[in-house]
Amino acid sequence: MTSTQPSAASWVAALVENAFDPGERIVKMTCDEVEIEGVVVGRVRLTFTVEDLRGKTYEAKGRLLLPTSLRGGAATSLPVVFHCGYEAAEPVAVKQVALGRISATTVQLPLDAVYPNAWSLVRGPKMEVVLAHIVRSLPFVDPAQVVYAGGSAGGYSALMTAAEAFPACAAVPGVPPTNLAYMGALWASNHARLIGTDAQSLPWFQGLEPAYRGWQDAFGEDFDAPGWLGHSPVGHVDRITCPVETFFSMADCLVPIEQVDRAMAAAFIEARPGGVEASSAALTDANAAQVRLLSALGDRADVRIVAVPDGTPTMREADLTMITELPPLILPEVEPVAGKWHVMVADEGEPTWVVSHFKHQYEPDLSSFAHRALEGTLSVDQLTEAKLAQLLDRWAGIEWLCPGFPHLDRPEAERADVESGLRRFCAESTAHAARFRELYGRVTDDRRVLPTDLVAELQGD
Repeated sequence: MTSTQPSAASWVAALVENAFDPGERIVKMTCDEVEIEGVVVGRVRLTFTVEDLRGKTYEAKGRLLLPTSLRGGAATSLPVVFHCGYEAAEPVAVKQVALGRISATTVQLPLDAVYPNAWSLVRGPKMEVVLAHIVRSLPFVDPAQVVYAGGSAGGYSALMTAAEAFPACAAVPGVPPTNLAYMGALWASNHARLIGTDAQSLPWFQGLEPAYRGWQDAFGEDFDAPGWLGHSPVGHVDRITCPVETFFSMADCLVPIEQVDRAMAAAFIEARPGGVEASSAALTDANAAQVRLLSALGDRADVRIVAVPDGTPTMREADLTMITELPPLILPEVEPVAGKWHVMVADEGEPTWVVSHFKHQYEPDLSSFAHRALEGTLSVDQLTEAKLAQLLDRWAGIEWLCPGFPHLDRPEAERADVESGLRRFCAESTAHAARFRELYGRVTDDRRVLPTDLVAELQGD
């Protein structure tokens, strides 16, 4: 990577130096122009404030990569691929910029920098939410053209961030943990059962322990306590109204398919790879841990079983230190539809223990779905009664994600983002304005918190 002359960064600074920041979150911002993998981009590094699960403020970091098509202050509104949870490496992120998109990502922090720890699976989605508010407010960003992406813990974060966003283009989470109560019980029960055995050496034990200890400290030991399901995607599927494509494997040892569907998990439960018990009923009698994604989705789920091509090597045959890029697993083409979840599940044969989400060497390719979503239009069906209720809660300063935990942004930022999202939605067509008029007309008087003049504008009066 080589930097160009500092003066070349002036166009980047001019774009963002007066960034709309109603929550006054931005502490520091640096801009430069760099060449990454042969692509010249504008790079913005942000330091901004966020509150942890106790309400204590810490400094988070984010990064934007901008296409040079924005040089000269072009008034273009560009799409964004927002990498959630794990930081997107610049050589990966620049691939989006080469396609004319903006890449946004949160940046890794030391584990002890955030309570209960900085792992996105544990700290909650607020870091992504605050950065998303900043990104969506930029004048060269179309808030309806933001795709929320991530894998594993990042997939979890993508779903939780998409649950807050309105409007959104799509969410494309890979192997996301969907039920923290189940994941917590998975570690606690197996640890109690297998501690002192050979299974204790499995990386799964060391890897998940920081998550469980953090959840336990924040939510308590009762898996039916509100914090567990309240911080889980399965607790918020009615708020994720954008198109979704997600991917799981029946052989996944790190995010067992049991939290998605019991029938799909039958072979894994029977095989007990590594001695791990995965049956939710065997792990705990807590009701929250029994909630599965497909049950929560009902008829919103389009499930496709995907075969791994014959001859694909297994991860056990791989030298993991030598793998730099896995071959893509091409998924069936499906149409992005608001409110619909396309759930792709790999049948990898008999589950065996591997240090991976997948038994075989591949990487699911969700990029085609994201591309089709970006080429589509904003559906009127993204605004539902549940979504409008969430927007009104955000405007009124009512915690929607999990009462008792500070997930709302500062009031000025919440109201600015809600207003911007509703304006973008209602400006799409008269049908969109009519949908808002219909749903807001059903709201009781005590919930009509939006300013009268704003409502009139949104409805086209």
